[in-house]
Amino acid sequence: MALFGKAREDVQQPPPGAEPGCGCGAPLSPEALAAIERVKTKKDQEHIFFGAVQSVCPTCLAPVSGQLVIRDGQVHMRKFCSEHGRFEVLLATDAKWWLRSLTQTKPGTIPLWHATERKTKCPDDCGLCEDHQQHTCYPLIEITDHCDLKCPICFAENKQAWSMSPEQLQLALDRLGQAEGRAEIVTLSGGEPTLHPRLMELLELTLKHPAADKVAINTHGLKIARDEDLCRRLADMGVYVQLQFDGFNPETYRRLRGADLSDMKRRALDNLSKHKVKTLLITTVANDLNEDAVGEAIRVLFDRDNVYAVTLQPLAYCGDARANALPHDLSRHMTLTTLLGLIEKQMGGVVNKEDFVSIPCSHPSCSAIGYFLKAGQSDWVSIARITHADKILDYLQNKLLIDAESWMRGIKEDQANLETLWSASAVGGAPKVQKALSCCTAAYAKDRNVVGVSKMIGIHGFMDSSTYDQGRAMKCCYHFVTRDGRMMPFCNYNIFHRDADVRRRATEE
Repeated sequence: MALFGKAREDVQQPPPGAEPGCGCGAPLSPEALAAIERVKTKKDQEHIFFGAVQSVCPTCLAPVSGQLVIRDGQVHMRKFCSEHGRFEVLLATDAKWWLRSLTQTKPGTIPLWHATERKTKCPDDCGLCEDHQQHTCYPLIEITDHCDLKCPICFAENKQAWSMSPEQLQLALDRLGQAEGRAEIVTLSGGEPTLHPRLMELLELTLKHPAADKVAINTHGLKIARDEDLCRRLADMGVYVQLQFDGFNPETYRRLRGADLSDMKRRALDNLSKHKVKTLLITTVANDLNEDAVGEAIRVLFDRDNVYAVTLQPLAYCGDARANALPHDLSRHMTLTTLLGLIEKQMGGVVNKEDFVSIPCSHPSCSAIGYFLKAGQSDWVSIARITHADKILDYLQNKLLIDAESWMRGIKEDQANLETLWSASAVGGAPKVQKALSCCTAAYAKDRNVVGVSKMIGIHGFMDSSTYDQGRAMKCCYHFVTRDGRMMPFCNYNIFHRDADVRRRATEE
């Protein structure tokens, strides 16, 4: 036997012509020879290994490593827990779109202040610590955990235990201002915020606080449907409403929300439209349940002037959804790209997946966004079709709203500035830039009397324990502002920290 090109004298050599054996002169069995033959023929993996991530076991939440793999045009995460075995979950149904989205990102912005120190590891030091890679674009403050619904999919697991006092809200807003200066929009949520006995006082406090530019409430809309005066007061205050809307199918609401709310949703929409309350629809979409709600929500967006945006959210199995053990096929997990496919199928080409780009301030796998301009009485044109999507990323970063009226004034007052905005990476005056400007101004000029000339469709894929990727959480810009003034990434709070919140165990007011 040769070792490094030289025969070793201390190793017995087989005699010339001897058959391969075990070293004792006996020939190998046919089974052993077949095994050797099989080893000679190497096979490729059935997937492409893309990278490794830090995740958790879906069962016990213990830290585990995960592999990102691409197979059959889809993206999956594989992971292994020594106690609970192997898991594989679908992350994206369109690997090409997913890969392209990874290029649509930007450096994170450092907050003015970190509420917590880095002491142990992510996600234990949430607050934000200095390891977090993005500031707070979307601050959300839960002002109560009281709710008059028992949704089987509620991530908040409302305990009907507490309501935030004005003093506690003041502290949370002060800390938000310390970290952010001024946020584009601050959302008061719950629970159901309209059940808070001092809601109007809290809204006034938030509206006057220097940390909030605009203020919204996140609501199921039942009180808005019953109390038209509430809509009038919200309109007078300039408060935005983020309305939970899962379509119009009664069975959808019975399964997702525990009761048929379809008629109440129509009444809430009518009251909000009557009083011209700026409204965002938030639509949770689940496999084999309400996929048709995607098209319904977008049609409501385009049909109602006061509805400025729709956010589509794949169902995340946190809170009650996890506790209730709802059927959950990891191989068919609802994803961001699943929703893009549903949009394209249900909107008949009016909206398609190429109209969307990833929001560059968060992790590219978290969000996608498309903006649409009204051209004429009923036609809508995607901004991404007017000019290349790369040219609008500078404008979309850190933007949750587009003020169409201000944008229109910009066209009339300073067209040169608008050209700079739309061609941040292009040579000013180039034919492509001029063509984009012409299209934009024409879209507005075609019908100046339209109230809502711009609309937004967003998709946000919140993570649960099966899809958790620590890298995504570290770039998150959707943050809960806690009563002690910490800013916690949305998914980290729901997966790891909500159960430890003292508010869940004591009545504060």
